[in-house]
Amino acid sequence: MVSTARILPSVKLIDEIRRENLELLQREAGSLKALSELLQRDESQVSQWRLGAKNSGTGKPRGMRADTARYIEERANKPPGWLDQDHSGQGLLIRLADGRESPARAWEHPAQLPEVYTVFIPRFDVGQAPDGQVTIKLVTTEPQAFDAAFIKADQLQPTKLGYIEKSDDSMHPTIERGDKCVVDISQTQIVDGRTFAVYYDGACRLRRLFRLPGGGLRIEADNPRHAPITVPPEMASSITVLGRVVLRTGRGGL
Repeated sequence: MVSTARILPSVKLIDEIRRENLELLQREAGSLKALSELLQRDESQVSQWRLGAKNSGTGKPRGMRADTARYIEERANKPPGWLDQDHSGQGLLIRLADGRESPARAWEHPAQLPEVYTVFIPRFDVGQAPDGQVTIKLVTTEPQAFDAAFIKADQLQPTKLGYIEKSDDSMHPTIERGDKCVVDISQTQIVDGRTFAVYYDGACRLRRLFRLPGGGLRIEADNPRHAPITVPPEMASSITVLGRVVLRTGRGGL
């Protein structure tokens, strides 16, 4: 049986969380100027809050005081403590038809999404823990914008998506070097002939998977220069299926 990865939560300091949430408020307002007017503060001050102006002595970003956070919440019509909560894992950011960007944190089903939007998907980061367990972390601070009609079309859960940038020619001509591929980490059940993100030999790769009788596995690249790999049943646990590729943007074609 193939292995599955451990999903790592993002661990952030309170100052980082507050700065990210201030960025969400700026996107909701539409611009730094609009947010500054809402908060009744100069743009330069709001920008320093958002970017974390460095302390001249330590060189580290200054933190935001609790009374400042409560003031921002009150002016932005947010509940007390909203600025201290990490909202990045509760949904994705969408761009509405009128051009405004807004966090949508209450999606339970793709049908709840707007009809016209762009979705910002986090980067898919794969590593290995000291115990040998393969891990996945969705890096919300490095999102990419995608035309997200595919989410409704394929009935996908937005919070289970991350993107990978292809770094080699192993899937040429379907996926080219530099193409960005969206991976659904909830889909780890192998479907013969479909493209998956898999981890083996110390690296994350995009490959087509085929089940073999007895529990074995065949791993194939689309580029004939990369030989297929046959994995016997007793070695299948060394292969970690990370998720299925559900979208590709770039020069290739699924």
